[in-house]
Amino acid sequence: MASSFFGLDIAKSGLYIYQAALNTTAHNIANADTEGYSRQSVVQKASIPISVSSTYGMQGTGVDIIDVIQTRSSYYDTKYWDNNKLVGEYGTKEYYMSEIEGYFNEINTEGFTNAFDDFFESLEEMAKNPSSESTRVAAANYAQNFAQYMNYMATCMDSVQSEANAEINNVVSRINSIANQIAGLTREINSLEVTGRMRANDLRDSRANLVDELSKIANVTVDEVSHKDTEGITEYRVRLDGQILVDTYNVTTLRCVPRERKINQSDIDGLFDMQWSNGVKFNMGSQTLGGSLQALIEVRDGNNMGNLQGIATGSQGSTELVLNSTNINNIDDMNLPLAGTITVGSKQYTYSSFSVEIPEEVEDEEETPSYIYTFQLDQELSTDVNEITTSIGKAIDYKGVCYYQNKLNQFTRVFTRQFNELHKQGVDLNGDFGLDFFVSSDTDSNVFDLTGTEYPIPEEDETPNILYSTENTYYALTSANLIINPEVYTHVDKIACASPDFDEEGLIHNGVENIDILKKLCELKASRNMFKQGTPVSFLETMTAEIGIDSKKARDLAEAQGDIQESIQNQRLSIMSVDEDEEALNLVKFQNSYTLNCHVVTVMNEVYDKLINGTGA
Repeated sequence: MASSFFGLDIAKSGLYIYQAALNTTAHNIANADTEGYSRQSVVQKASIPISVSSTYGMQGTGVDIIDVIQTRSSYYDTKYWDNNKLVGEYGTKEYYMSEIEGYFNEINTEGFTNAFDDFFESLEEMAKNPSSESTRVAAANYAQNFAQYMNYMATCMDSVQSEANAEINNVVSRINSIANQIAGLTREINSLEVTGRMRANDLRDSRANLVDELSKIANVTVDEVSHKDTEGITEYRVRLDGQILVDTYNVTTLRCVPRERKINQSDIDGLFDMQWSNGVKFNMGSQTLGGSLQALIEVRDGNNMGNLQGIATGSQGSTELVLNSTNINNIDDMNLPLAGTITVGSKQYTYSSFSVEIPEEVEDEEETPSYIYTFQLDQELSTDVNEITTSIGKAIDYKGVCYYQNKLNQFTRVFTRQFNELHKQGVDLNGDFGLDFFVSSDTDSNVFDLTGTEYPIPEEDETPNILYSTENTYYALTSANLIINPEVYTHVDKIACASPDFDEEGLIHNGVENIDILKKLCELKASRNMFKQGTPVSFLETMTAEIGIDSKKARDLAEAQGDIQESIQNQRLSIMSVDEDEEALNLVKFQNSYTLNCHVVTVMNEVYDKLINGTGA
């Protein structure tokens, strides 16, 4: 049976409840503009009634607080995280593609067009007076300006690659920092919730905010389950692209490791690969990675699947691997590094050098002969390799820096080869055959070099035959190391303008005013047979248009995903955010309830005063 003062106990429970409700409402109002804060509310229920010795049975005992809960939807949290990785990915691609587009826009403005036009205008001017030293010096200088512009474009691509590489390192550091903070917050949350009498809502909000940030970096999944042995403790796991990053209190961090070997020929030194702290390699080529991390990797390493691939054969114990049926059968397109990595099946090897055999004959004249590559491995083959599909470096299905570096190299090689071959057909002011006009400044190549060509003097009554050395290759020539031949630059009399002639004693000079070769060199500017896109300028304009399309695609996708994210966030906030008008109503409602409970105390006080003091009971 309830005591005579039972009414005061009931009123007291109401005072406690509505004081807590008022405090929670005040907390909500104070955090109305706090990013990531989820509205809290007091959950209450009637206290357990007691049995009374009367016909009416049970009597209420007041009200109890069950919990102070967050108003949050795990469904919208997951939906937000899934879309946030796309926002991070396309936003990052938009930034870097816009940067690349900005560099290549110079092709259509004051950059390439001016350098290219000035060079050919100087050649046309030299044609008016081929023996003039001043016109020859001008032509040599404009040729050097053109080469320096190509060097500049290569440097720009290097700077984008370097920036993306540095950002990968920063992102990895941020991932580790977030992971450690999540583990620390989980420890605090469990220490507070272990009693089962409270929920650490504000700490849970802070943890969810960290997951929000992490989801923009990469594909994130989260699961939280109750500990099987300890009530009130939860196990909280965060996975990064399916791999456990945080396992409650334990963190598996990532680290960046500089590559020992390049993947693409024009890669800068010191590009990072990623590893887990336990030594397991991180799958940087995963198509489900998502977020800004995937974008950075694709921008930095993207070669549009243009790496060397083919069918490999080799014997167990051998350090030689032969690759045929390859996808790159043109020196202009070769982008593999001098020393790199080669993947045979599931095993990866490193090679220190390679050589290329170019078949001279094919049955179908229109068919491109397949090059045969022979790689010298640093390790012996562990098993026999019998026609296994093999890949050099990595195939990244995105048009990133490496793709456009290779395009620049392709332009440089095709243009300079045709220019050099014409120049070497002519003779200079000294009556000597022309040299390579454009050469590579890279002297470290131990596989290929730009060798000179020997021209044999024909025998009597023999038709002159100009031969080209099969050792002469343009693999070592890139847009980064293109220069005018120093011998030509310092001795402008070696610029070959005239066509050669032979007599019984050998090569003779065919006259200073003979400019047959120079005219052909000038015609290269408008040659539509040099590239399948047309003229040299058309090739680069097509590449610029391609970059513009890729940049616009990234920009449109970034905008579209931003709109979707805003819609998801609005739905999310409709549940978790603080509505100030609603909280103002709650404030009045809880104040009235608190006042009524105070009034109950006053009434009960008067009743007990009358009972005790008025009746003497």
